[in-house]
Amino acid sequence: MGNQLLIRTDASQEIGIGHLMRMIALAQAWIDRGGVATIASSQCPTLLIDRLGVEKINHIQLDSFQLGSAKDLKQTIKTARQLESQWIVIDGYHFSIDFQRGLKAEGLNVAAIDDYGHCDVWESDIVLNQNIYAPDSAYTSNLPNTRFLLGADYCLLRKEFWNAKNHSQPNTETNVNLLVSLGGGDPENVTGQILTYLEQIQQSVVNRVLVGSANQHLEKLKSIATNSIHEIQILQNVVDMPEQYRWCDAVISAGGSTCWEWLYFQCLGAVVTIADNQIQVTKALSNRQLAIDLGWHADLAKSPTVENLDRLISLAKTHNRERPVVVDGFGAQRAAAEMDGGIWIRTAEKSDCRQYFEWVIDPEVRANSINSGKISWEEHCDWFEKRFGDEDCVFLVAMQESTPIGQVRFEKTRDDNNIWEIDFSIATSRRGTGVGTKSLSLAMHWLESRNNSNLQISAIVKNENVKSKRCFERLGFERKHSADTKLTYFLKTNKCGI
Repeated sequence: MGNQLLIRTDASQEIGIGHLMRMIALAQAWIDRGGVATIASSQCPTLLIDRLGVEKINHIQLDSFQLGSAKDLKQTIKTARQLESQWIVIDGYHFSIDFQRGLKAEGLNVAAIDDYGHCDVWESDIVLNQNIYAPDSAYTSNLPNTRFLLGADYCLLRKEFWNAKNHSQPNTETNVNLLVSLGGGDPENVTGQILTYLEQIQQSVVNRVLVGSANQHLEKLKSIATNSIHEIQILQNVVDMPEQYRWCDAVISAGGSTCWEWLYFQCLGAVVTIADNQIQVTKALSNRQLAIDLGWHADLAKSPTVENLDRLISLAKTHNRERPVVVDGFGAQRAAAEMDGGIWIRTAEKSDCRQYFEWVIDPEVRANSINSGKISWEEHCDWFEKRFGDEDCVFLVAMQESTPIGQVRFEKTRDDNNIWEIDFSIATSRRGTGVGTKSLSLAMHWLESRNNSNLQISAIVKNENVKSKRCFERLGFERKHSADTKLTYFLKTNKCGI
């Protein structure tokens, strides 16, 4: 049935939709590797189920039962067996150590998502906490080889954020564009409270308010917008979140997963704490001067809320988004790799120019290259600069944990715009370990997922380069007839992965 991943999570007005949204990110990263992802839930709004379909994530509706109960465990195990899934990811505070122990007793590999240590002891193969304070937390497991994936390197951002560039410029207008996003449900209508406080701000503000499918206060918010001294745009069920972060000068959010999204875009932010599990997030952001702490939602009237909002808007007028990178956007890829051999693919950056040079001047790489002459640093920089900005050329870096282990480059051929020629090399220390084939497979899945299904990939290999020829053959490339006695030509059509 393919490389199956089962994710067990839920979404509702009471639970919120954050668990599901970050599991969409993990599922997308798994699919990007050529796998099949299924989310099983007992509670999930229809609109979100529909979204899973759009994302090509399978959904299984479980029976209605107490979340985390023995019945929940039994049906989850049954679903995993039906899918022949070896890995199951659980995201929800109701998945206790007993639930984890039950899954492990069935021989399943378990990855548990945590926010604030909702279990004192864990019994999972992987425990992931994406919060920036997580590396300072103490974790204990009953299993000897549990891997703890902690901190912002594992922030689970959805596919729309991958490689999304921040094109925003410092605000030169009188108005400040302020984005208000306080969760998909917002049962306490904290959004309405914030908009009321903004009415006391004299600075000119354009508010864009995001409302989720589970929000029951839409009419109240529309009434506030109609009577506001500011311009207020209310948007419901927004899909293109990167565009919202590019538009805004500052963000007001809850202390949940949304924070990692706007930090990825290096936005200014103010955070309202609306749940107990957000307290540590808000504190960590404030201590690191990454956000203004607006306080607990029920205590906004007792806090200097108007003063804090006024300060946020003043800062937004000159903010240029050049703060240090906290969230790099590759967390979902790292997490998926931990369940699938440890190798992952990222797009190259201009700063990778030196690393590419080190790989290309390697004696074995030069010997195996079609053009095997020496390359100077100046020549390489000139070539890299020209190719890097070309939309018909794709530079990828194969990673193992945080270490670059090789490069894969695709370039459209001149004679056929639908054929991409591939070039790759692996770091000397990793050769002979099998990472080359895996890296190529992942890179081809990457290219395929971002292009039409009819693309073709070609490769040209020197006949004496036996290792590369075997690698392409393992990946299903076909040898093409050629009169050239020194080179072997390969071609692969349609589905690219192994």
